[in-house]
Formats: sequence, C-alpha cells, structure tokens
Amino acid sequence: MKEDRPQRNGWSQKSPRLEMVVEAKSLDSANRAQQFAIRYGKPGHIDDEVIVTLFLDAWCVDQDGEADSYASEILRRITMQVRAHVRKNSGWQQLGGGADTAIDDFCQEIVLAILGEKAVPCHAEVAFGNYVYRRCLDEAGKLYAKKHSAATSLDDGEDAAAQGADLIGPLTSPKPPDEILVEIDEFLADHDKLERIRLLTSIQN
Repeated sequence: MKEDRPQRNGWSQKSPRLEMVVEAKSLDSANRAQQFAIRYGKPGHIDDEVIVTLFLDAWCVDQDGEADSYASEILRRITMQVRAHVRKNSGWQQLGGGADTAIDDFCQEIVLAILGEKAVPCHAEVAFGNYVYRRCLDEAGKLYAKKHSAATSLDDGEDAAAQGADLIGPLTSPKPPDEILVEIDEFLADHDKLERIRLLTSIQN
C-alpha cells in the first residue's frame, strides 16, 4: 500500500546521471531491457544508482509496473555482486547453509534495506557496489554472531548436564567449550584481517 511506502523527494543529480534518468524514463520496455543489459564501462551503460532511484521513485508512487521493471534489473545486478562476494568467502557459505542459501538470504536483506531507505537512498554512498558489499558484511556479521551464540549455548548446556553427571554419566564432547570459543575467536580475527586486506587492495586498484 502507498501509505506503507517511504516518502521521498525527487532526486536531483548532476550530469551524467541526470541524463541517464531522463533516458531510462523515455524508453519502452524492450529498449529499456536492451539498455540495462549494457555492461559497465561500455557506451550507453546506465548506472546501478540510477536504476535504484528510478525503482524507489516508481515504487513510492504506486507505479508498480514501472517499479517491477526496475526491480528485476536491480535484483539481477545485486545477485551478480552478492554471488561473487559469497563465493569468495567460504566461511559465509558454511555458516549460511551453503552458497545458494547464503546468496538468496543476502540478496533479500539488501533489497529490504533499499526499500527501507527513507531520506538518503543507497546511491548516496561512494558506489552502489560498495553499498552491496557493506550489506554483505552486515549479514555475515549476523551469521558469525549466531555461531558464537550457538557455542555459548553449548557451553551453558554442558554446565547444566555436568550438574546431573551422577545420573546421566560423563559427557562425551570431542572438544571442551573453551577450546571451541577460542577457535571461533581466532576465526573471526582472521576473517577481519582478510576483509581489511581485501578492502585496501580494492582501494589501491
């Protein structure tokens, strides 16, 4: 419903994106699909940020047909980026239930984040790709938090079981909980280092 959708003022952007907005709005569905398919760096390419803005504007004023057209394209581009990020991070795949599940979940959360923007849409960041990558990191952080929480629950459960050891016999755990927590902390620390290295490398390139 329109009343459930965030209110936004019209987006005013300097060239060349202003021209991209006007051009995209003037195209019919067939020509629009062809235009959107032009890859970055090629003549005629329309930036991700432009499509996000067109999508939000159409969605907020109940132009659902137009919004669906823009949404399908922006979802395609999000999926391409998320797939690349997830496949580079085996830890995300393991914690997220496999690569395909993690990709689907990450994409869903990123779309929800875009829809939730009320004042400053995501294209206000340096680049839309940067926005997607940051949201991937947000979702990965949630996965690691769940992993850490699960390990803590295991620790609590073993403490409770130990209190009734005379009744149920000795526990047979392959590793003590303290050792599990140490391994998780080391994993998180190594992951943080790798992400910082990857970020510095991308900046330099």
